[in-house]
Amino acid sequence: VGFVWILIFMLLGNAHYIVYKKNKMSFASIFLLFVIIYCISYPIVTHLDQKKGKIMNTVSLILSSILMLITFYESREAFIYTVPLFIWTSFVNYSDAKPRTGAIKREIVRCRLGA
Repeated sequence: VGFVWILIFMLLGNAHYIVYKKNKMSFASIFLLFVIIYCISYPIVTHLDQKKGKIMNTVSLILSSILMLITFYESREAFIYTVPLFIWTSFVNYSDAKPRTGAIKREIVRCRLGA
């Protein structure tokens, strides 16, 4: 997981460089910085309060979708570098939403055994 985030931060930094080089401080450049700061703060906040994790996952999916739209409009080259963030947040949201049937079955068996 750590390697994935390092790769995503490198790609987002490269996307910011491309957008900044083209238009200096545009809305896309500022929004990219906002998303990078949000992604950096994400593990800190979820470690302190794990209940906020699912909400923050959904917010990160929404932010990455908006980021893709904005960067596509500004620079198609920068857009390519934002796609991995969307793929990763989609995967994380899917894996959180998928029911954990193995844990439920173990709990049922444990309750039946009276343990």
